[in-house]
Amino acid sequence: MKGRRMGEGMDDVKGKQLEELRCKMTQAAELYGMNHPIVLHYSQCIDQMHNKLLQSSHSSFFSNGKRVKATHLKTRQKHDILA
Repeated sequence: MKGRRMGEGMDDVKGKQLEELRCKMTQAAELYGMNHPIVLHYSQCIDQMHNKLLQSSHSSFFSNGKRVKATHLKTRQKHDILA
């Protein structure tokens, strides 16, 4: 995949893209002001990308279309810490 390094996950790539958009948005806000349409555009792109990242990170909590019980997750986390 273009622009990806070996061992770099999709969430890492998206996180970097999110940070780049944030930088562009703040630069545009400094140049044009907070109410400029380009600032709004960057803000909307950031929101969309952030929502996609949240969806992908939370998808691991779903199994066969059903939500995994929180008690199972807590048990798993305790086990991982002790291991």
